[in-house]
Amino acid sequence: MVRVIHFQLDSNIGGIETFLLNVYKKIDRNKYHFDFITQSANPAFAKEFKKLGANIYQISSPKKLLSYIRDINQVFDNNYDVIHFHKNSAANIIPIILATKKNLSKIVIHSHNTAPSVLGITSYLHKVNRHYLVNHANYRIACSDLAGKWLFGSKEKYEVIPNGIDINKFKFNNSIRNGMRRSIGIPEDAFVIGHIGRFSSQKNQDFLVKIFHKIKEIRDISVLILIGDGELRGEVEKEVVSLGLEDSVLFLGTRTDIPELLSTMDVFLMPSIYEGLPIVGVEAQASGLSLYLSDTISRELVLSDSVNWFSLDSNPSDIAKIIARDQINETIRKQRWLQVVSSGYDIEQTVFKMSDIYDSLTLLMTKQ
Repeated sequence: MVRVIHFQLDSNIGGIETFLLNVYKKIDRNKYHFDFITQSANPAFAKEFKKLGANIYQISSPKKLLSYIRDINQVFDNNYDVIHFHKNSAANIIPIILATKKNLSKIVIHSHNTAPSVLGITSYLHKVNRHYLVNHANYRIACSDLAGKWLFGSKEKYEVIPNGIDINKFKFNNSIRNGMRRSIGIPEDAFVIGHIGRFSSQKNQDFLVKIFHKIKEIRDISVLILIGDGELRGEVEKEVVSLGLEDSVLFLGTRTDIPELLSTMDVFLMPSIYEGLPIVGVEAQASGLSLYLSDTISRELVLSDSVNWFSLDSNPSDIAKIIARDQINETIRKQRWLQVVSSGYDIEQTVFKMSDIYDSLTLLMTKQ
């Protein structure tokens, strides 16, 4: 059996956590065993991962440096065949330094972003540390070409593996749409704008609320669904109240029924300041939604004719006018689902590629 430890899970349901759950559900668990590292007491999908047979190890914060190093070493001492790092930044390479000392383990570095999550010193450390990270990876993976260039550099080799999804789960279902709207108190004829993402400066929900405010002026029976949690949720909630939108904006928190919620929406809005290739954008397209995305997001996300772009420098009113004109029906949504089916983002293809990488690294170990 090939034993793989993944570093690391967050408490919020993000692209990395969703990707790992999708892969572990579909991979041959008689041949590949996954364990996970987290700093959170309540990591995303913990119950699901444990039900699939995984162990989850909680480690200390890097702020407690000695405990952090001790905890990581204790996990790595379990002699894993592969240590798989999922990176949004090269700012912290301490775990990779510790992993290089485990001669029996191969190191996979997997890029999931196109800019550091925090600026300032983090951005500087990313630039300084990237060389070490590149040189000590046995295999380099990126969720998109842009994410690969950002983390590894344009001259380095890496393999782009799309964040595949279980496409059939996201096919639009009208009865689910109507039932979900009733359950969360949304009028059947409402124009529903949806967003999924942690509440952070990167996701730019403050700007999103401003756009919705202008949509509401054009189409009065409109509702905004915000799914996720995070450090800036309180500030966004205050912004909603200040604009008098508290009866039209639903904060649903962290959810696991994403396919059903996507069927509930009419439009998916993502004004991120930067993104790699957001898996939720793939899911939204599979659900047949109209997507309105900031032009800072990788064009590699376009898998169907449902994607529309806007500049973050645009006036919220101008963006709102375009979104408010959107018309969608069941036939269009199912046509878009077929486009995603043929795009290469099916989870089965992703699992095949990941299995092949783990097999090749294990074979490399036996030859040494």
